Amino acid sequence: MFAFTSLGVTYDKALARRYHGICTFRVQGQMYHFMPDLLPSGEKAKNLQLYFYDNESELANRMAYSAHISESVVKRLMNILSKNPYSIFVKPLINIPNISDFYIALNCDPGLDQRVYNLPSASQVAGIWTQDNSTDTISTPHIRIYTHSNSTRLVNYYYGCYDPLQYPLLFPYGQIG
Repeated sequence: MFAFTSLGVTYDKALARRYHGICTFRVQGQMYHFMPDLLPSGEKAKNLQLYFYDNESELANRMAYSAHISESVVKRLMNILSKNPYSIFVKPLINIPNISDFYIALNCDPGLDQRVYNLPSASQVAGIWTQDNSTDTISTPHIRIYTHSNSTRLVNYYYGCYDPLQYPLLFPYGQIG
């Protein structure tokens, strides 16, 4: 409901019975995080897309995901996340004209061993908002999130900057995971 990314796993519904007994969640293979397009393409907004609304619409869209959570709790969590640097960066982007011509690139310093949890400085992690028709200006290990591309982009699990994107309630100030 608040994550900027989604967990890329195959969900075994036969095993994970949320309402009967103990909830079990099984993952086999490698886990990834996915980031959706900036704007929903004819489907319900999810993850990062939920941050592109004014507060009233954002609340209604978040409440549509679960009837089992109190509206006052969601409002409190939205208030906490209003100080999250990723939320602060993403929210005003919807006001940019022709937003479908843009993409966001998250850049982690490729010189670091990303499998080791190095504590990056501000100059090592950046969010870049750019308009570019070329598809080869940013190469791996960078991630691009495109609008209206009808596909999701794979996000490597070992980038420290992706923990606060997946778990914003655990990292409310965007600290590197």
